[in-house]
Amino acid sequence: MSLKRKCFVTVAAVAVTVVVSGSPAWSAEGSGGPGRPEEMSRHDRGPGHDPVGPIRGALRDLDLSIEQREQIRTAFERHRDGDLQEVGRAFAAARRSLEQQIWNPVASEAEILEASNALADRARAFDRARRSLALDILPILTAEQQNELREKLKEMPGPGVGPGHRRMR
Repeated sequence: MSLKRKCFVTVAAVAVTVVVSGSPAWSAEGSGGPGRPEEMSRHDRGPGHDPVGPIRGALRDLDLSIEQREQIRTAFERHRDGDLQEVGRAFAAARRSLEQQIWNPVASEAEILEASNALADRARAFDRARRSLALDILPILTAEQQNELREKLKEMPGPGVGPGHRRMR
């Protein structure tokens, strides 16, 4: 894969992450969402604060029982306290590092490639952590709820689409 293609793929991944992190929180109780203290503002959580934002919104829209909501909340908390938060932060840091290299006028192609490869490594680790969360949540849902969730995920906007995205004029 050429450097130009890698940069395009990386920028697309960044755009998806930006769109996704702006999704509203899902919660059985209050606005804090599963495992997220209500008193924390969006600013306090920082960039990339909610690596599972789209799934929260999709789950929020499902007709879940109180027991299911509590089990899902517990799964979110377990993964947040596990590696998901740390891996998400490492991904966000690698993303910022690549962006800095791309816009650095003295950065070499090798430095940009190195930052791009580091981001790809962090993205794979982040995907594994998110998959682990999914494998904990899916058995909580009925087959019908799983199908509805997959349909909701298909309807989500792609990169560069949705709230918070502005076109350059």
